[in-house]
Amino acid sequence: MVIELKPLVTLLAIVNPLAAVPFFIHYTQNFSRAQRRHTVFISSFSAFMVIAVSALLGLEILSFFEAMSNRNDLSTQEPSKSSQLFKNLKINYLNRIIN
Repeated sequence: MVIELKPLVTLLAIVNPLAAVPFFIHYTQNFSRAQRRHTVFISSFSAFMVIAVSALLGLEILSFFEAMSNRNDLSTQEPSKSSQLFKNLKINYLNRIIN
């Protein structure tokens, strides 16, 4: 059984929990024990949600913005065409999510 460590190493490099510890200690030094626990819970939950949403919808979000950036310069087009393009992109994106 081969364990793939690349995703874990990448995640640890991005989140960098060891660098966050001094900041947490500094900014919560006047907090009570209960306040620190609450802060840890809120911070952990928020980080988890950002990572989970990124993992689940990250490729969809990137493909949406890639489609936007691959278009020719929209500022040279008439406003009605660019607004129609954006509307079509949103509709296509929402249809892919639903299906």
